[in-house]
Order: sequence, then C-alpha cells, then structure tokens
Amino acid sequence: MQDIFIQPFFDESRAQVSFTTPKNITSPFTWELLSNGCALMQGEQTPASPGRPTCFSIQIDDFIPWHVDTPHLYTLRISPSEEGSAQTIEQPFGMCKLEVTSDSLYLNNQPFYVKGYIRGREAHDHPNFKNLPEAEFYAENIRQAKEHGFNLIRFHSRVPSEECMRAADELGIFIHVEMRKYFGKYQK
Repeated sequence: MQDIFIQPFFDESRAQVSFTTPKNITSPFTWELLSNGCALMQGEQTPASPGRPTCFSIQIDDFIPWHVDTPHLYTLRISPSEEGSAQTIEQPFGMCKLEVTSDSLYLNNQPFYVKGYIRGREAHDHPNFKNLPEAEFYAENIRQAKEHGFNLIRFHSRVPSEECMRAADELGIFIHVEMRKYFGKYQK
C-alpha cells in the first residue's frame, strides 16, 4: 500500500482513508486508530477489488487538532492479511483544516498569519556541518526556526525529503514547496 492517503474533514470530526487495493489483499482487514501509542478505536474493512480504490471513513469525536503550536498526530494502523501472512502498515496524520478566503488564511477555523523562511537550492540551503542524520538535521533546524517564531518553511525549487516532512509534522511547521518552470534559463 504505497499510496495510502488520509484526508481530515475537520468540521465533520472524521478522516477519510483511501488506497489502491493491492492484488494480494482479498479478505477483510483490520484497522486501528492510535493516539500517543494508545488505541482509541478499531474496525474491520472489506477491500475493493485488486487495483481499485478502497475507501473508508473514521469518525473521531473529540479529536485533538494538529496546530503548529500543538502538533498532535494520530496513527492509523492497517493490518491486512496478504496471502496467509499479516503485514502492518502505519501512517501518521493530523486533524487540521487550512482554508483560504479572498483576504485571509485560516488554520482550524482561526485566523492564521504565516511567518516563513526559505530553504531549497544551494543559495538558500543550510549545510549539515554537524553531519547529523537527515531526520535529526531537519528536526534541529525546525526547532530553531520555531524558537524564532517561524511557522512555515518555503522550499525553493526542490521537494524536501521524507525525513523533513516527518519532522515538520511531528514538530509543527508547514512546508511550502515552490516549483519553478522547467524551461528558460533554469532548464539545466
């Protein structure tokens, strides 16, 4: 299940889960929702036909919202039975809502002011002089940025690594990826 996608519906207190059904999952599977390692709820779901999207909703009453100041993550654990052996997939996610109106930005239905800094291409990146593992390198950078009041990192002309994205979710900072045009002076 490489394409598992969890979409929070903040105002409805639910999360929509979808993924392409692998060809070797044909029997019902179990799922479990965890918060801080503790099981909150569980259920069973019948998969769609192999190659088709399997979708289901999880109602999360009284959820803890994800916010840059309080980045709470849930974990969805899916345990499908694949050709006689169980495999467990875990996917963290936050319950949040980002909304843009004609003149404002809202996070979880509250006004939100973006305070960001740039990273990305060589001119804007911060070298890893401490030679830390990538996850620790990004976590340290994000903690320092948050100490200075930032709540967003804009990556210029490159997509950050999965380690960076995971640290951002866990520590509470938004990532904005700006992709440039492929043609012109930047084509090389």
